[in-house]
Amino acid sequence: KINVRLLSHSFSISYATQPIIVMTILHHTNSATDGYNVASHNRLVVDKQPPLQTKVQRRDTDLMADQLDVPYFIAEPALLGYRSVGLGIFGTGARFLGMPLEKIALFVNSSQVTGKGQFRQAIRLAFAEGALAPYRVIGKASLIAWFLQYSVMGAAFQTFDHALSRMFNVKPVYYG
Repeated sequence: KINVRLLSHSFSISYATQPIIVMTILHHTNSATDGYNVASHNRLVVDKQPPLQTKVQRRDTDLMADQLDVPYFIAEPALLGYRSVGLGIFGTGARFLGMPLEKIALFVNSSQVTGKGQFRQAIRLAFAEGALAPYRVIGKASLIAWFLQYSVMGAAFQTFDHALSRMFNVKPVYYG
């Protein structure tokens, strides 16, 4: 039971085991003519539903922290790094496989193709030295640069996702 006194109003709030809150309001008035305090009692019954017991799905980070018996503040950056490396490897592979398309796009946008059938001309130029010709321009520096681009991008996305999720009190994006 909670008793609160605000200016000329007293509130008595009692919580029952059921989802009903009963509030008794005592309104005190001073009568200027007779000097007596007059109290009137009003009962106000508010039907308030209890908060829903929702099943909160635990995040992968929580599960990993529990399984490996490591604190959450260690598990979260470890998973972020793990996912970022995975994104870097995936992005590098996708960029490597898409190299023929990049070479064709470079030729289409250059002055080496003119007139009708520019796309066909670009394909011929891209594969002029054989089927693997587009891949010959890829070196160690290209692979490292691609890996760093995609892994840093993934780390930045995850960091901002977690920060904004905490700020707005919502679950972060599920990383599957």
